[in-house]
Amino acid sequence: MRIELKNWTLTVIPHKDFLQAHAAPCDLDAATVPHAVTVPALVPGNFELDLVRAGLLDDPFRGTNIVKLRELEDRHLI
Repeated sequence: MRIELKNWTLTVIPHKDFLQAHAAPCDLDAATVPHAVTVPALVPGNFELDLVRAGLLDDPFRGTNIVKLRELEDRHLI
């Protein structure tokens, strides 16, 4: 049996907005939380590469772009 892993999304929420949301993680999305972003995702995958495909991050494998990923260390992924 083959399982198709299609039509997944990823929501990235800054920590401070996650704490202020006062809701269960399954009830949070970009429409209900300020500064949250929802993008298509690949499963299995990597959230940084999902953000690159969505045009929100520069390619982390070029130059010093990997340093920019530090900005994502306080994010919640749903």
